Amino acid sequence: MERRARSAYLDDDDPEKALEWFRQAEAVGPLSDDSLDLYLDVLHVLREIDDYARIALTMVDRRSGDPVANMLAGSACYSTMQPVSAIVYWEKMIQLDPNYHGVGLARQELAKLRKHLPEILDAFVDDLPKELPRIASVENILHFFKLGRFDEVILRCQKHLDRYPNDLRARNNLAEAFSYRGDQSDALEVLDETIRQSPQNFYAHAVRSRVLYFLNRKSDSAADAAKLRTLTPKQISDVTKAAQTFAFRGDDDEIGWAYGVAEESGWLEDESPEVALLMHYEATRLARADEWKAAKSQWKKAVRIAGGSTQASENLDDLRQPIGERHGPFFFDIQDWFSRKQLAAMHSELAAIRDGEDEKRHVSKTLRRFIQQNREVESLLPAMLDRGDGLSVQFAAKLAQYSDNDDAQVALLDFVSGSRGTDSFRSELAGDLHRDGILKSETIELYVRGKPDRIEFIDFEITDEPVIPNDRDEACLQMVETAVEHLHAGEGAEAEEIFRRLLQSEPDAPDIKNNLAMALQVQDRLDESNRLIDEVIDQHPDYFFGQIALANRALQRKEYDQALETLMPLQRRKQLHATEFVALAQSMVYTFVGRREFPSAERWLGMLQNYDPDHPSVGQLQSHIRLKRDRRGLLSGVLGGA
Repeated sequence: MERRARSAYLDDDDPEKALEWFRQAEAVGPLSDDSLDLYLDVLHVLREIDDYARIALTMVDRRSGDPVANMLAGSACYSTMQPVSAIVYWEKMIQLDPNYHGVGLARQELAKLRKHLPEILDAFVDDLPKELPRIASVENILHFFKLGRFDEVILRCQKHLDRYPNDLRARNNLAEAFSYRGDQSDALEVLDETIRQSPQNFYAHAVRSRVLYFLNRKSDSAADAAKLRTLTPKQISDVTKAAQTFAFRGDDDEIGWAYGVAEESGWLEDESPEVALLMHYEATRLARADEWKAAKSQWKKAVRIAGGSTQASENLDDLRQPIGERHGPFFFDIQDWFSRKQLAAMHSELAAIRDGEDEKRHVSKTLRRFIQQNREVESLLPAMLDRGDGLSVQFAAKLAQYSDNDDAQVALLDFVSGSRGTDSFRSELAGDLHRDGILKSETIELYVRGKPDRIEFIDFEITDEPVIPNDRDEACLQMVETAVEHLHAGEGAEAEEIFRRLLQSEPDAPDIKNNLAMALQVQDRLDESNRLIDEVIDQHPDYFFGQIALANRALQRKEYDQALETLMPLQRRKQLHATEFVALAQSMVYTFVGRREFPSAERWLGMLQNYDPDHPSVGQLQSHIRLKRDRRGLLSGVLGGA
């Protein structure tokens, strides 16, 4: 793969492809020294600054006596907000080769950094001597941590602690890296030792509370969370970490406390990534309390500070959606809920689906196995449904369906009947739960466009397979097809002639009588058409389109309750032909619009649109709903202003 990366970059002038190959090669093992040089070039061309710094630091670790490696590492650290590291590496470069061509520029930048060094060191809060190599090492650890390179974080922390065994900040980083990688017992061991050494270590208690929560040791987690109120945070990272733990636990009031501490301490004035993250947690807390104006203001501040796409910006994007298409405020996305080992295992399992294999069965089997192997995840499912983003919610709901955990089942039912998640997802999930026997009732109250609506379960299969009477021969089938083509073309007389011939051989066939009635309607012979429809309804009360005709007559008389009573048994059928479904959906839309139940009308329109987005009636029904709803809104406005 390294050779392919080299070829892609040098021979094909394709840095994107080279980057792809380098990343695949990294996943297998360490890159060669030659590849590191080329990898840096690729990252420089593509402006991948954070990864550029990571590879530059990897290179200087291998070539500590190389002035070029030190120069590149210093420049990379300078560009990624690692000022002490930039000083250390540039000074090492000058020491190794005072005549190197980049020394002049390095000296200029060093002078600027040295001028601000006292305030840089003041911002680095701990109880140890401010040795530049130690602080540079911590900066490097934090950079790898930011990139989610937890294996490398662990190695760097262990090496750092060999040299600085009392550096509690590095111990906390090591514990978190173990936790995010999926080694919770190792994380707890490090945290326990840290707290034994420093019982008042705020950050360690915050991290341990989260780790214990993820291990389903809820009472122990609560004890650590409560302990935080009695401790004194020393910097913004302490209260941000506490707010993160409170958010996972669902302790919304405690998030407000952490934010208040930061505000009173003046830490919010430093527009750092930690401040942006804390503002996101506070904004989400406010949104969950329906304080939307304040929440939007905080999210906007967080986005301005952090820049780019963040959880705060995603929440703002969600707010811009129509009410029924919003996921709702969330603290975390899916990678925050699972360790890297869990995510990798799940990805590997799902990627192993073979062509031709029953995908649904394979996914079901994989999720069941995942739960069995990660029982602690079950305890997180209620929190994911309540506090995760859209993807987290979908995955948690699917896992909960295969879980026998009572709390997960209760949370799943609460989610379905709540207002979080999109209307379509909750409706689909409710149908799944009903089919699986988890929801016993034939009706459920669902939020539709932000308001509760009583819904009857719709549990039919739509098929395109033609419904053919057993005794109908091929010649008759061909005649029916030809007649229907005439009917769709508006050629009523031609269709009538064929259907009347068919009635001679099948005088009692309801579908032929119904289609003949349609042919007469096209010719405006409504009395004859209605007599035929009456025959169909009287002689064949179970015939689908006869009942549709009966409902449509009620609609013409504006007897909407009667229309709905006629249509409801049709939606309870287990299988509908595509033409039956379209006819039912159209009649349901007109019925619910007549009853002024616009969410239900839109639900049926949505089902039709999902099944056949190009069906000509979709646009007509959309216009009908919009016209009637807007007219109702206008009338309300006039009456309200009178």
